Amino acid sequence: MRCLDAGVTPYVPRPDGYGRGRGARSGVPTSGFHGDRFLYDEGCDVYVCPAGKVLVLRGVVEVGGRVRRAYRSGACFSCPHFMVECTRNRSGRVLYRWGEEGLLVEMEERLRAEPWVLDARKGTVEHVFGSVKRAFNQRYLLLRGLGRVAGEVGFSMLVYDLRRVLSMVGVRGLMESFSSVC
Repeated sequence: MRCLDAGVTPYVPRPDGYGRGRGARSGVPTSGFHGDRFLYDEGCDVYVCPAGKVLVLRGVVEVGGRVRRAYRSGACFSCPHFMVECTRNRSGRVLYRWGEEGLLVEMEERLRAEPWVLDARKGTVEHVFGSVKRAFNQRYLLLRGLGRVAGEVGFSMLVYDLRRVLSMVGVRGLMESFSSVC
């Protein structure tokens, strides 16, 4: 949302998020009942499942500063797909919808209309990681834990940037830029 407010059009693939219904991790045995098969009716604020049952809003919670809405149906228990094709959850199927879901849908449509943008983005960003991996012989990270890994990757990027600066302006140019700052 902040990107759009700043006049930047984001092209980012949708994260495979919680409750989207992708495979065994979400408890959905068959592809016919993945989360993207459920249709959202914005006017009524409900989801309609592939079997025609309606999932209504059952709760709104805040997760990490973001609003998440939970949709459920009491009709799951009488459905022939319950515990067989749709869900393994004994409480019935639950779908989650983030407050920014509309923005994600718009972004998916942009990506479908212009797939070359994502390919260009991947080519631009992946080059840096490939260069770091090759130049510094970093096939894997040595540290464990998010903070330590962030430090290790940050240090590698700093060294990569310094090597690029040295190759562009040389040691003398770099020293002159430091002396003009002080």
